This record gives sequence, C-alpha cells and structure tokens, in this order.
Amino acid sequence: MTARKDVMLMEAAIAFAQGLGGAEIDPAALEEFHKRYYDWLDTKKKNPKAHGNSPADVWNAQRTEFLARFREIGQRAAATGSPVGATALIDSAAAVERSFDCPYCPIQP
Repeated sequence: MTARKDVMLMEAAIAFAQGLGGAEIDPAALEEFHKRYYDWLDTKKKNPKAHGNSPADVWNAQRTEFLARFREIGQRAAATGSPVGATALIDSAAAVERSFDCPYCPIQP
C-alpha cells in the first residue's frame, strides 16, 4: 500500500509537471524536487499561522492552493528553457514560495 505522504508528493509532482507544459526536465531537477518537498510534507511548521501543523496535516483543506503553487513553480521553471534543470527548479520554487503569505512554505516571505 502506498503511503499517504507518497501520494501527496505524487500529486505535487503531477501539478509541477502540468506547469512545465511541454518542457523536458533533467533528472537532477526531479531529485531536487524530492529533496525539497518530501520531508517538507510532514514537518511541523514553526510559523504561528500554521498552528503547529505540517502541510500533510492540512493537505485536504489546502490541497487546491498547494497544487496551484506547484503548477506555478513548473511554469516559472519552464520559462528558463528546456530541459529544466535543478537550478531552475530551486530558483523557481524559492520565487513562488516568497511570493505569497503561506505559513507552510519552505521559504517564508
């Protein structure tokens, strides 16, 4: 049986890929995606607005918003050219995470 965390990461990766459109992705970028978001999913956040919750704790309520942000990361990364590399993923993720008030983001605004 697939763990719930793995299913959430697959949802996030699919949304990211949707944002990429037709751009190819370097395997190193996929490794970075996993490294950045796998532990993030079940790490309790210190931001007071997160009320001690992790993204996994609020996934059902915040799913649409989270997935929209992953699509946006894909769009920004694809705009850098194809294939999308690890640096494009990291830079795009950081830009999106800083761009809105999300108490669950790895990078706070």
